[in-house]
Amino acid sequence: MSSNNDLADMQNNMPKKDVVVRVCNDTTCTKKGPESIMRKIKEVFSDVEYCGCLGNCDFGPNVKVNNNIIIQGANQGTIIEEINKAAEKKAPTQEEKMANLDKALDEFDLI
Repeated sequence: MSSNNDLADMQNNMPKKDVVVRVCNDTTCTKKGPESIMRKIKEVFSDVEYCGCLGNCDFGPNVKVNNNIIIQGANQGTIIEEINKAAEKKAPTQEEKMANLDKALDEFDLI
């Protein structure tokens, strides 16, 4: 008989369909051990590759999910759950991206 925690763990570790995962292996992230993250991700997901810099290098290793969500400071203990959560989020539309950019620029009086 399994506990609720076992069931939750099993659900968190189940791969989502059509999840594309990219793990940064640029200079700074490489110093922070993306290999162990990559091994853990490959246990669950099939479309996984290394990629170049994703930015925010100080917070690496960084992982990109479905080409729109970046997970910073990835670690083996939580990465599968974080990828599953990120995969559930929809990518912002171009209009939403522009609105967010305009808002940020307004805050800095750049426009």
